[in-house]
Amino acid sequence: MLPRVRETTLPSAGVGFETSRGRLGLWTPADGLVIARLVIHGEAAFAPPIIEAVDSRLARAERVRIFFDAEDLLRYDTELRTALTARFFADRARIESLHVLVGSRLVALGVNVANLALRGLVTSHYARTRYVDALNEALSAAGLSGVTALSFMAA
Repeated sequence: MLPRVRETTLPSAGVGFETSRGRLGLWTPADGLVIARLVIHGEAAFAPPIIEAVDSRLARAERVRIFFDAEDLLRYDTELRTALTARFFADRARIESLHVLVGSRLVALGVNVANLALRGLVTSHYARTRYVDALNEALSAAGLSGVTALSFMAA
């Protein structure tokens, strides 16, 4: 049985998806930018909204930067990782960067597996400050003055 996913509105024009096991916050603040925050458990059901967000940005921009804040993600469904890896592999030449902030060893292992399949596309961050710096740089490059990484910490 698939978990029930509840959709919510988040600050900074974000969309939230929540189950009894985990949460996803998703933002597309600029044409070439996707930001996701995963908390506790990454459901397989979270793959379609993430893929839809990436597809919508790729329809509007030549290249896209993707950021995953997974610092508070403790575990995930394998189907989430495989669906996202397959989708990103298909357009990896159009993905300018793919940054992942990890906290859990299990999640770090999964990110490393995905990175192998994506031929080194993923930049893993083990310190929030480096992830925030990279996200702030992407926000600035997208022309989003006055918007910082802190705008996307809710999920």
